[in-house]
Amino acid sequence: GTLAERDRFGDLHVVQIEAGPSEMQAADFRGANLTGARLVGAVATHADFRDAVLRNCKMLRIDLRDADLTGADLGGAD
Repeated sequence: GTLAERDRFGDLHVVQIEAGPSEMQAADFRGANLTGARLVGAVATHADFRDAVLRNCKMLRIDLRDADLTGADLGGAD
């Protein structure tokens, strides 16, 4: 997605943000299709990835402590 805001004339303009690691503690990704997602440096402690599709994801330095990956498809994930 893209974050945008309206100016005083009602026109939309893209807002530039400095993206850092995502905070996803206890997030519910059950059955989600995250194919090709870039999760580098994310904090996903206690997250639920049961039956999620994580094929070809970039998962370097991700914190998955106590996350549930039961049935997750990690084919080609890095």
